[in-house]
Amino acid sequence: MSKTSRILVCGDVNGKFDQLYKRIRSILSKGQQFDSLFVVGEFFSPFAETLSAWESYASGEKQVPIATYILGPKSENLSKFYENAKDGTELCPNVIFMGIRGVITLAGGLRVAYFSGTDCGSVKSSDHTYSLQDVHKYLRPLVSSDTNIDILLTSDWPAGIMKYAATNKKAGSMAGTSGIAQIAHFLKPRYHFTASKDFFYERAPFRNHVILTEKPIQASRFISLPNVGSKEKNIYAFSITPMVYASIAEVSKQPDDTTENPYPAFDLPREEEKSFQGFFYDQKTSHDEPRKKKQRRDNAPRLQQISQDDCWFCLQSPKVAKHLVCSVGDTCYIAMAKGAIVPHHCLLLPIGHHRNMSDLELDTRIELAKYKEALNRFFASKEMYAVYFERNYKCSHMQLQVVPISNKISEKEVQSAFADYGASVGVKLEVIPRNTDISQAVPQGQAYFFAEFGNTKMLARIKGDFPINFGREVVCCSDILDMCERSDWKHCTVAETDETEMTKSFRDDFKTFDFTLDDDDDE
Repeated sequence: MSKTSRILVCGDVNGKFDQLYKRIRSILSKGQQFDSLFVVGEFFSPFAETLSAWESYASGEKQVPIATYILGPKSENLSKFYENAKDGTELCPNVIFMGIRGVITLAGGLRVAYFSGTDCGSVKSSDHTYSLQDVHKYLRPLVSSDTNIDILLTSDWPAGIMKYAATNKKAGSMAGTSGIAQIAHFLKPRYHFTASKDFFYERAPFRNHVILTEKPIQASRFISLPNVGSKEKNIYAFSITPMVYASIAEVSKQPDDTTENPYPAFDLPREEEKSFQGFFYDQKTSHDEPRKKKQRRDNAPRLQQISQDDCWFCLQSPKVAKHLVCSVGDTCYIAMAKGAIVPHHCLLLPIGHHRNMSDLELDTRIELAKYKEALNRFFASKEMYAVYFERNYKCSHMQLQVVPISNKISEKEVQSAFADYGASVGVKLEVIPRNTDISQAVPQGQAYFFAEFGNTKMLARIKGDFPINFGREVVCCSDILDMCERSDWKHCTVAETDETEMTKSFRDDFKTFDFTLDDDDDE
């Protein structure tokens, strides 16, 4: 199944249902398939002919050819069309009232935030208006949970959107509101749509990170659409891979015409308020840039907590298996793996008590990279290369598994094995840029599985249960080592005397490449 969503967006319909859906049928008749239509303006109008036209669709006399998602009303005299309608109500077959404000996640994984109504400029608001307090109430649960947004739909324009943009007389005349600007600032949507009555406007994309200071994240595109029937472009069609499926490189790519961010650095008031919960409200998180420390959800994977004295891998712990230690640096060390898959299967570990690679301090990361470089040269001398993998799930101390495999097994074959086996057990692995540090790729506290081999890095963000032996199962599968019987380390353990001999053999073979011995010689 394709992970790409094909979307249509239009502005104010104003009751011109026949005109809108005639145009949609024309588009679909040309073989162009689209998943959804979003309406960012008024869907209804107060005129009598609108009620008559609507009844023909509500009764089933006329058919709506595409799933159509609409916002709430912007004026009180249109509220009658939404009477007793709850968030997610299907007003007629294929016309869905999303609600006044919330987040909807479509079946294809597309995450859409919506905020309807007009700014009332006061604390009191109604179904067709909003205040700044409503904006903050809407934002708090989203910001605290780092909800990532593919598309933002708002009835009003954001204030200040024209800053850094090319001059446009009509767009420049739109006042916009601070509340919508704050929503766009905090949610950082990839696309932000609104309505503009009589003109089409597409702003140059703008970045959501500070160059050279913050790592790149998704740029935002702002697009405003005129009324249905306008002579200007009034239906916008595009394809998008939802962030939940897109690679980091794809999401963070910055178009050539990207400008600076037009919004000021807003502060979100911290008063405690009851979180808004709508029918479609969804606070799940994917792989985007973290904005605040995450709040653990009850169904999120729990990361084990254990003291350093009880840890099997802290070098100073009385429980560490010292006879498996092969090399000790300043901040990291190498130990043989218990129940090794093949000879020279080892572990790279921090000496201090760190749960995962994303938790390591800079000096530890530097030495870890130095050890990997030494191991790569060591295995290359044996016409092999290393498959590294880490499971940050039900693990209290970082363990980077190092499994050497033959050069005859291509890097592409290993990548396919990880992807295919992952898909078969519900683990989605994506390729991340080779120069991406794991701490940049996952938010703090996120459970994950990481693999690296040759020039390839792969990452899976763990959101539920995860097969404990996943890394071993892939490496042992028929496409790589063909040793399926060794996929569980507990079935491969040997006597301590044999482990000691394996450690000595590795230490002797590796000593030419062991930089820690060079340091000892210098001293």
